[in-house]
Amino acid sequence: MLRTLTVPFLVVALLCSAVHAADVPVVPTKLIVITSSGESKVVLLVKDPAVAKGPGTTADISAEVHIGYGGTTGVFSMPQGERWRNQDDKASYRNTDAPAGGSVKKHAIKVGKSLKLTAMSLGDTPLDISAASHLPVTVAEVVENGGVTTRLCGQFSSCTHKTTGAGSKLVCKGTGTTDPTCSALPGPSSTSTSTSTLAPPTSTTLPVPTTTMATTSSTEAPTTTTVPAPTTTELPTTTTEAPTTTLPPTCTPGATRPCSTGLEGVCADGTEVCDGTDYGACNQHISASPETCGDNRDNDCDGTADDGCVCFPNSTEACVTGSSGVCAAGSRTCDAIGSGYGACTALSAPSAEQCGNGEDEDCDGNLDNGCFVGTSTTVGTCQPLSCQNGGTWDPDLCACSCYPKISGSTCQTYDCFAGHVDPSFCVAVTQADCAVPDNRGACPQRCLCQ
Repeated sequence: MLRTLTVPFLVVALLCSAVHAADVPVVPTKLIVITSSGESKVVLLVKDPAVAKGPGTTADISAEVHIGYGGTTGVFSMPQGERWRNQDDKASYRNTDAPAGGSVKKHAIKVGKSLKLTAMSLGDTPLDISAASHLPVTVAEVVENGGVTTRLCGQFSSCTHKTTGAGSKLVCKGTGTTDPTCSALPGPSSTSTSTSTLAPPTSTTLPVPTTTMATTSSTEAPTTTTVPAPTTTELPTTTTEAPTTTLPPTCTPGATRPCSTGLEGVCADGTEVCDGTDYGACNQHISASPETCGDNRDNDCDGTADDGCVCFPNSTEACVTGSSGVCAAGSRTCDAIGSGYGACTALSAPSAEQCGNGEDEDCDGNLDNGCFVGTSTTVGTCQPLSCQNGGTWDPDLCACSCYPKISGSTCQTYDCFAGHVDPSFCVAVTQADCAVPDNRGACPQRCLCQ
């Protein structure tokens, strides 16, 4: 008799592909996570020359920050859009409505220098810091920019955890190290395809062995075979319990120490108070207020000092009124809050024209308009000048005719308006003339009209 057996042949093909981003190990500087009375805040700072963002310079940039703590991961998303500003050496994201519209309020990446994140909740995928953990705290940022994915990865080997009646606080500082495996992120994505191909069955004809048994007439006694029962060996059970973290007292009740709130400007400084176990939340010293111009401080805590200021309150500066002559020069005063200057006020008011001084006193744009000069022999009216030291104006000479004698004095020269001084008419003064009491002598000048 023949028996037919079918033997299948299995062919398996595995196609695997995995795209790995550019992993950049960085050393994180500081992480502060605070949750209290329904409000939360997260501040992450990394100062490392390895900080990068990819080559793009358009708004087609997005980023996610992952923070892993105690087996949970908080995700802080910053999608593409108008909230981004992207340049060659830096990129920034700002959402002034946070936590509405996303957890992140501000984020800045400075290539080769630092990155800083400020969030107003525990994440778009929330982070849980309600209990203490002995595990490292991992941080990672994934930046998609210019078709390049950059992953900046680091961790804190230890942190300080504090639980109060109002919430929890996590502070990581001074224990940062790199994390080459980027353990804050999910494992690398991969795609596997398995294909099974069964070949058509192959038939094999095997001969069935033939057994010939002789028949005997003897009677054999039955044989009984006893099979021993299986032996069961029990293995010892080992139970491993997670270590319990007990935070010893670290301060004296009522003691205080300065701290950083994680905010900007005057809102940055604060004080922590010890409750006998550990220091509590950082209590902010100064609240945000409208910007005070000229004090070089960030009063509104937005990261920029004196923003929106135009001038120092109540200061003055020179200005031009737009008028002519002596009315052109003016000054203007900055308002009390530094938002701008007032009107330009002229330093001099219009007045009657004074002939001969080369000024436009009536501010009409013309110098010495209405004035005429000449001598007694020319047409026109000789305009008087102010004679020095008691001198007398001589209308016939159109000049100051008498001056006190001064040793070594010379003939005075005056502006003759449209004419000029005739030097030949100037009479010299001698030393002897000065010796005669009340003798003023004569040193006349006249103007020759042109």
